[in-house]
Formats: sequence, C-alpha cells, structure tokens
Amino acid sequence: MDAGDVQRVFDERCTAVLNLQTQMGLSQRQINPADISNMFYTRGITTYARYQVADSFRAEYADDLLSAAKLLHELVDVKKERVFVHDQTGVSRCTTLLIVYLALFIKHKSWRNIDELYALVEGEYQWQDANKEIAKYVIEQNKWFQEQQYQLLQNSTLQSEANRLRMIRLKEQEEETLRLERLKHSEAERLRREAIEEDRINRERQLRHKNEKDDLLARLKRLRSEANSVEDQLKNLHYEPDPYDEAEEQERLRREKEYLDEVERLKKAI
Repeated sequence: MDAGDVQRVFDERCTAVLNLQTQMGLSQRQINPADISNMFYTRGITTYARYQVADSFRAEYADDLLSAAKLLHELVDVKKERVFVHDQTGVSRCTTLLIVYLALFIKHKSWRNIDELYALVEGEYQWQDANKEIAKYVIEQNKWFQEQQYQLLQNSTLQSEANRLRMIRLKEQEEETLRLERLKHSEAERLRREAIEEDRINRERQLRHKNEKDDLLARLKRLRSEANSVEDQLKNLHYEPDPYDEAEEQERLRREKEYLDEVERLKKAI
C-alpha cells in the first residue's frame, strides 16, 4: 500500500477502509498499520478498520470471514460508509469476504446461489480468486444467521412499505386539506363578491326608486298647480252657454275631467 493506492481509493470516493491483513503478513512486508492509517487520514478517509483474516486453517478462516462480514455490515449498512476492502494481495480473502457478505446479509437477488455471486464478483474484479468452497462452507454453517437476516430484511421491507403508504396517505390528506382550504377561500370570495354585487344592485334600485318618486312628486305638484289654476279659472268664469255652441262646452268639460282624473291617479300612485 503506497501513496498511489491511497489516491486511487480517494478517487473512488471511499470513506472507510477495511484491512484484512494478518500481523504476520504486515511484518513480512515491514508495513506499519499506523503509517497506512495516517496516509488515508491525510486524504480525509478517517475510518480505518482492521480485522485479521487468516486463511491457513479452514475453521479459523471460516470464523474470521464471518466476523469480518459482520464488521463490513456495520461499516456499510449501519454507518453508511463507502468501504475499500483489501488484504495482502487483493485477490482471494477480500473477494471471498464479499461473497460471504452478499449471501449472509441478503445483499443481492442471488444471495442463495454461490456460483452467481462468484460470477458477480469476478465481473467486477477480473483478477479475483475467491475461495468458493470456504465461502459456501461459511454460509452453510451459518444458515440460521442468514435466515435471521432474511426475516429482518422482510420485516424492514414491510415496515418501509408501511411507512411509504403512510407517507402517501399523509400527503393525500395534506393535499385534500389544502384543496378544501382553497375551496373554502374560493367560496368565501364568491360570497363576498355576490354580497358586494347585491348591495350595489340594491343601492341602484333605491336610487332609481327615489328618483322616480321625486319625479312623480314634482309632476304631481305641477299638476296640482295646474288643477288649482283651472279651478280658479272656473270659479271666476261667468259663462252663459251658447245654445248654438254645445260642442265647445262638451270639450271644455272633457278637458276638465281629464285634469281631475290625472290628479287623482298621481295621488294614488304616490
């Protein structure tokens, strides 16, 4: 591990490192883990985890892979880190660990099929040489753990779906409340405008009635004045009917009756 390797890890936007090298491997290469940790730290990668995975003995190897898979789960799924995993050569132990992790923690649709998981890892990293047999052994020995993780995933999925549906319902309720509020404001505005329009019509009607009444009163006053004038003229008129002008007398009486009838009509109208 040198500065170039650290730069490549940084370029991949990793936020954490999981080192699987054993103490013996570090000593053989004269590597100080603190120095490696400091190199990552200077690039902002502050999470540097170590778990020694020894592959010399099958039982020890299986136990170490299970523990390392749990640690990887903690980093990736709990702490949400983007993890760079490496071992002595980056060929066997780290890729075997990835297969175990993907299977035990149900991280791939083919979590029950070791061959497909192997092909998946190989497709991502062509130099890999994962130990398929030991991976299968670890998974077989920890079926109960795998089923437990599957149930947790199912429960989490159901809970997530329930939460999703709850959020949809809440959103629908909020939208309905907002719609009703808008409708309420719209109805209130409509009623307000109708009230304003009705008030305007009433005021116009009242003004029109007042003007009509004033016109009728003025007309009545004028007709009363004319009627009084006619009455005065009739009182002062000394007229002896001309037996030869009966038609003129009839016309005068008709006009007088029309004046009197008009006066009476206006009185009733008021």
